[in-house]
Amino acid sequence: MENKTGNLQLIKKINSSLILNLLHRERILSRAEIADRLKLSRATVSSLVEELISEGYIDEIGERSSVGAGRKAVALEISRDKGFVIAISLQNESFRCALFNFHNDITFEFKQSVVYGNDEISTFIKRAVDKILSLNIVKDGSLVKGIGIASPGIVDEHDGIIVKSTLLKIHQLEIKKILTQTYNLPVVIINDTKAAAFAEHYCGAAMGIENLLLFSVDEGIGAGLIINGEVYSGYRGAAGEIGHIQVDRNGLLCHCGRKGCIETKLNKRYILMYGQNRARSEQGAKIPETFSDILRAYERSETWAVKLMKETCLYLLQALAAAINFISPEAVILYGWIYESEKLMEELKYELAQFPFPLPFELARLKSPSFGEQVYLKGAATIMNNQFFKVYH
Repeated sequence: MENKTGNLQLIKKINSSLILNLLHRERILSRAEIADRLKLSRATVSSLVEELISEGYIDEIGERSSVGAGRKAVALEISRDKGFVIAISLQNESFRCALFNFHNDITFEFKQSVVYGNDEISTFIKRAVDKILSLNIVKDGSLVKGIGIASPGIVDEHDGIIVKSTLLKIHQLEIKKILTQTYNLPVVIINDTKAAAFAEHYCGAAMGIENLLLFSVDEGIGAGLIINGEVYSGYRGAAGEIGHIQVDRNGLLCHCGRKGCIETKLNKRYILMYGQNRARSEQGAKIPETFSDILRAYERSETWAVKLMKETCLYLLQALAAAINFISPEAVILYGWIYESEKLMEELKYELAQFPFPLPFELARLKSPSFGEQVYLKGAATIMNNQFFKVYH
């Protein structure tokens, strides 16, 4: 009898988690819609929803749509401020930290200049968490349900270790262990591009798409993969690390120590170096001081800039095409500097349409990004929120 009761309690907890997770993703649903989606009886859903309302996890927010003969269904949503998660995005030029509510909305955010190295980054993260925990809205930290971190480089998600990030000068940083011991909170850590892919898949342009390639070209080059609805990380988190594929043995020295990595062709800092060299060799050309200067010269059709960006676009196309051919995704989302120039984006779309893929690449599969520069924070927060609702109670 005791075993049977235990099993019933377990089933109840699982079903409660399913309801919360569904509402977290869909945002607003009625009891009937929840029952239909989860294939549960309406009586079961109604009973569990009442408990979740009494616990403060679900709110009734008015009427939804008519059901049956003129009856109105009551709309439900996750209680916005029942809990919060801390999200941290580690980037090359600056780090971002934000507090997200259960609706994945930012309620507080700040930015800080970059620091490098294991000890320095650990200290920064702890100071950032302390700052968030001191906010009145989280009631001395009691409403914070976890910490999500998005980092460039190779991340071992299972053990919570940043295995290697050449951008941040990190090696074998056991950040999950450090934070768990310090704050006694759940911690998830994931590669930043994979976090971005999850955000787009879970609540962005790729909702409902089971196989997604998110390609990021900015400070670093990487690919985030969603395969059969799940983030694909590969062995020890190294999947998608395509930035250090060598394409030019005589090229510039990459920060990884090798010459001519694809990153040295697509990273903004390297493109600026190429642009400065090209402009110096062209009579009357103004030497660009920033990457934006190069794009402005390209928009003005200055010869050196047009040639440089066409070459850069072809390198991007080659890397993108290789990934598309290998993965065959339903959709592709690009992040990074490519959107800083509409003219350049149109050129890439044209070249994609002409590229000899084994199967024709339909431009409809190229989705616009949803979240801009906050995508890594969004991904880290969404994963942490998602994990919390999966293990509710």
